Amino acid sequence: MKVPLEIAFKNLEHSDAAEAVIRERVDKLAKFAREIISCRVAVEAPHRSPNHDVLQY
Repeated sequence: MKVPLEIAFKNLEHSDAAEAVIRERVDKLAKFAREIISCRVAVEAPHRSPNHDVLQY
């Protein structure tokens, strides 16, 4: 049985490659834990200030 999956990307662009990896891992998890009824995954990048990459002396 397929586990209903909800994936949210926060502070970064949606990635088909990342989504594929997440789906593979959830499918693998579902084989060992058949009682899973749904799954929510949040992929989040830390917030960066606009001046973070600027060197300050």
